[in-house]
Amino acid sequence: MRRRVIAGWTLVGVLGMMLACADRPAIVFANHLDRPVSVHVGGDRVLILAPHTTERLPYQVAAWTWPRKIEIRDYATGQVLSSFRASAGDLANRHWRVEVR
Repeated sequence: MRRRVIAGWTLVGVLGMMLACADRPAIVFANHLDRPVSVHVGGDRVLILAPHTTERLPYQVAAWTWPRKIEIRDYATGQVLSSFRASAGDLANRHWRVEVR
């Protein structure tokens, strides 16, 4: 009986953590270009986007400390296509979406 109670509480805890993660914000990167790009946050490459794809990056993955410098680079050449600094408030104002055009 005791094992069932412990297993039940463990299941409740795991489900609670899953639900808590479901409402956490994610930054959406949408690549509208005809070439692959890489997304760098604070100098670290965190995503590679194929042409005309969209990827979600959980906010906490890139949230070491904000504001952070976000760079979009051409994947093949490493050339910086765009660069900006963003805080959590800036990203929220963009509806957590970064368009790569």
